[in-house]
Amino acid sequence: MKIFGYLKKYWGAVLVILGFLIVQAHSDLSLPNLTSKIVDVGITQGGIETPTPEKVRASKMNMLLLFLNAKDKSTVLENYELKKGVYSLNLKNGMTKEKLGDNMSLEELWVWQSGKQKSNEK
Repeated sequence: MKIFGYLKKYWGAVLVILGFLIVQAHSDLSLPNLTSKIVDVGITQGGIETPTPEKVRASKMNMLLLFLNAKDKSTVLENYELKKGVYSLNLKNGMTKEKLGDNMSLEELWVWQSGKQKSNEK
């Protein structure tokens, strides 16, 4: 208990050191989570967290709508607004990006691949 008597003069420095130890422990414990996000989103998904785009050109949206069934097509069109040739995401009725992405992710891949093939052919 004598040690606390010696530390009285340095109580400010002790608090700063304890603060740094807490920050270090938090950083060490959050590193695996950050690494997981880097791998899951950055590498496996190509940096794309959700397949639902914020904005889509009207030409690409029309191509996408060709592949969707009637129910998914109406869901997608309900949640996008067309302004000046660009569809902008405007989620309605409790819709989330993830739910909307489930409706159109495979079809989006087809449209993206077809556009990629056309650019490779040129």
